[in-house]
Amino acid sequence: MEEPVETVLKPTQRSNRALFIGGGGVAIILLAARAAFMPTDKGWSDADLVATLLVFAGLIELAAGAARDKAKVLAMLAGAISLTAGLMLAAEPSASLVRVTYLIIAWLGLRSLVLFSSGLLANGFVQGWTILSAATDLILAIMILTGLAAAAAPIAFFGPTTAVISSFVWVLALSFVATGTYLIGVAYAVQRRL
Repeated sequence: MEEPVETVLKPTQRSNRALFIGGGGVAIILLAARAAFMPTDKGWSDADLVATLLVFAGLIELAAGAARDKAKVLAMLAGAISLTAGLMLAAEPSASLVRVTYLIIAWLGLRSLVLFSSGLLANGFVQGWTILSAATDLILAIMILTGLAAAAAPIAFFGPTTAVISSFVWVLALSFVATGTYLIGVAYAVQRRL
């Protein structure tokens, strides 16, 4: 496969792109902190919180992907997947736990596939961070899938508990930390021309 040709940028353009991409990474890590450490009160249901976080993360990642030279389309596609998952969840806030679970698994699985593909187009430093982010999402998807099988009987008898639904927020937080870190790594590479 032929290596994509990187556009020659002036130092200020490179700095601006790096700042924009890195800022997106920091913003996604702040979303992770919101997901992990703030309770879902003040009228927000867990489903509303998950949907909103996915929408914001998707928009941020779309914008950061648009600022890239290499693997731009794949980087933007990863953001579009998050945005779409968030909009689907927002459109059906009373969806069953199983439906939400499958949506989260699909989101993580598709993102991991796209990020892995993007990682194959990258070099060195960026490749490592991209594949690490892809692996994180894949591991989280597998954990949820195996956890769903183990939780099926208790959920069937007792219904979905707040703890089960809230666990999705932690999954988002972990995925967002990996994504934010990966974007900061990409920003560093853009700045340093790695």
